Amino acid sequence: MIEHAHFVPSINTQPEKPIASLGRSLGLRINNRATMISKVREGLDVNVVIHLSKTMGLTEQAVAKLALITTRTLTRRKTEGRLRTDESDRLARIAMVFDEAVDMFDGNKTKASHWFTTPKKALGNASPTEYVDTEMGVQEVSDLIARIRHGVFS
Repeated sequence: MIEHAHFVPSINTQPEKPIASLGRSLGLRINNRATMISKVREGLDVNVVIHLSKTMGLTEQAVAKLALITTRTLTRRKTEGRLRTDESDRLARIAMVFDEAVDMFDGNKTKASHWFTTPKKALGNASPTEYVDTEMGVQEVSDLIARIRHGVFS
């Protein structure tokens, strides 16, 4: 009689690997996704808008607009000191994909900012900044960066 071995899937019980770039463009020092998710849920400090704008070389209003935050709302959030969860989530996604662009340029924020604000044929002649106002747009920009990094014609 032949006995069949049963497949037992292995489960990775190791703690999540630190993610060096998580929150970097927001001025945060977060090394895992669980902490980042928690921070986003509680609402990020409004100063992340200032930090991201300096990192990206854009005005605070331009960064807020990317995250669908009006100037009036940004002013109100500055008084309150904290962004709402949805606003925090959008800013975090934008920052993460911008960090991918910075990594693509070996840490050169100036080159990444120029790339991020310049129209791309692969994005229908729109710039990445014109795409990052939606989750799908952020994903498309992230995919484009991955294709470029892997030498795939885009």
